[in-house]
Amino acid sequence: MARLTGLWWWIDRWRKSTAYIDMSLAEQGAYRNLLDEAWLRGGAIPEDENVLAKACGDPRLWRKVRPKVIARFYQSADGWRNQTLDAIIAETNRRADKQRRYRNGAGNDSGNGTGNEVVFLPVTPTDLSDPETDDSSGSTASKSRRTLGSRAREGNTPEIRAGRFCEWYEDTHQRLFGVGYMGTQKDYQKALELVAKFTDQDLRDGALVWFGMEDEFATDGTRSIPKFASRITGCLQAAKRRGIA
Repeated sequence: MARLTGLWWWIDRWRKSTAYIDMSLAEQGAYRNLLDEAWLRGGAIPEDENVLAKACGDPRLWRKVRPKVIARFYQSADGWRNQTLDAIIAETNRRADKQRRYRNGAGNDSGNGTGNEVVFLPVTPTDLSDPETDDSSGSTASKSRRTLGSRAREGNTPEIRAGRFCEWYEDTHQRLFGVGYMGTQKDYQKALELVAKFTDQDLRDGALVWFGMEDEFATDGTRSIPKFASRITGCLQAAKRRGIA
């Protein structure tokens, strides 16, 4: 695995978390410093109090802030880990691997060009299926994720599911309309809300109907994930009527 030097950080999620609400300023700083250290080390910090104290940012305060901070981590065979960070690392590696395969010509028949043409509506789920991220399949990618040994890395956590949906949404928008959709990063929080209420298949079935809508609400501006969320119930009903779902 390549050394990771950039970490996703959603400010709105952090501000709403119990870590932000329950911790003092010193505890917050130590917690975020330890997350950075774990990220740079590939996910785990050694179970060494000297290392932890230094990584927290102020060895003199480590004993004071340790109880609340370390409670956010869990012990594993390779050291202290954080479940959310595990999920983010797994998703980052999955995306990076996908990009490497595209660059090496393994993603499409001829580089990254084939398969990205505009697809005229109507479409069906089969037209836009993605075996790599289909949890219901027994694909090699799915089996590979299971061997990692943690639920977070299997792709079942809300964070992984939301990230996967955002990527599918972006790719599908590109294939249908011929233009990239750049809003998935800021729409991640809404995607988290959606995966808490709907299955992955429901989200895809509903989105396929949403992409095919031609009313003013759909066509005015960007077909964003928040706009889709406001229509998802109707989209799923339409999907069932059309035999998509």
